[in-house]
Amino acid sequence: MRLPRQQLMSFAVRSFLAPGGDAPGPFAREQVRVRLSPRFDRLPHPDASVEAAVAQSWDEFQRRSPRVFNASKFRLARWRARPEALELQCGVTDYKTYLGTCCSSLAPRLLGDAPQGDAFAFLSRKVGVAAVLETADAHVALIKRSRSVGMYQDLYGTPGGHPEPAHIQLSAEELATLELPGNETRREALETAARDELFRSVVDEVHEEVNVAPELLAAPLLLGVVLQTAACTPSFAFHLKAACSAAELRALYAAGPADKFESVRLELLPAAELLATDPTPLAELELTPSAQGSLTLWKRWRQQQQNEQAD
Repeated sequence: MRLPRQQLMSFAVRSFLAPGGDAPGPFAREQVRVRLSPRFDRLPHPDASVEAAVAQSWDEFQRRSPRVFNASKFRLARWRARPEALELQCGVTDYKTYLGTCCSSLAPRLLGDAPQGDAFAFLSRKVGVAAVLETADAHVALIKRSRSVGMYQDLYGTPGGHPEPAHIQLSAEELATLELPGNETRREALETAARDELFRSVVDEVHEEVNVAPELLAAPLLLGVVLQTAACTPSFAFHLKAACSAAELRALYAAGPADKFESVRLELLPAAELLATDPTPLAELELTPSAQGSLTLWKRWRQQQQNEQAD
C-alpha cells in the first residue's frame, strides 16, 4: 500500500549556496566527488516478513503501472558540502526497493526500526536528478506527467530521472569488491565515472523528455537537493540553460522526444513571472515535490544573482 498522498507530497530542500552569497555559486561537475562503498548500501530489515512486504509493494505498483520497470540506482547515504566542494557517499539500490520502502506504508516502520545514528538505514533513498531548464529567452520548462509513470501521475514536474549505475558498468557485486586490497585504481575510476554519470544523466533526461539535444545545453550547475517525504529520498536539482527559444523548444517537444509516453503536455513559464513576489503562474499548476523544491532552489539562486548585480 502506498503512503497517503499528503505524506508523498512532503519535501524539504537543502541549498548548496551559502547565505549571503559567501559560496562561489552552484557546484560544477569538477567540484563534486562521489565516494562508492558497499557500506553505503541499504541494510535489509532483520524481520523477513518486512522484506517480503517490500517485494509485495512492488507487485502492487506494477499492477497499477505496467510500464514501470526495475533497474539499479545509486543510493545516497550522506553528503558533505563545503564552499568549494561537495562529496556524495553512495551505494547501490534499485527502483523496486525505492517504491517498496520510501513510497509504501512500510516507510514509517522502517524509519522507526532504524539503528541509532542512521535513520535511513532500511530505506532505498535512490538518487534522482531534476532539471530547471531555462530557454534562451528566459522561459522555464515544466512537463505534465502521464499516467504511465510510477509516481506523481498527472502532476507537473521538471524534466528529470536517474543516473544509472549500469551506464558505468557498476553492479552490486562489483561494488562489494571495491574496498578490497589492490582495487584502489578501479574504485577511483568508478567514482569519477559515477560523478560524470550524475551530471550527464540530467542532460540525457532533458534530451529524452523534451527533445533538446545535448549540444544545445550549457553545462549543468548543481543548485541543491530536494528531500522527498520523511524518507528523504534525494533529487538533485540542476540548472540548465538551453540555446533555443521557448517557441523552438515547443516545436522540439511537439516533434516527439524519445520518452514521450512519460508526459502529456509542455508548459513554458516566463522566468520573470516566476521570480515575482506576487502570485506566480505556478499557483495554477499542481507540482511534484521535486519540481516544487527544484524551483525553490532555482529562485533562491536567481534572487541571489539579482542582489549581487544590484550591489
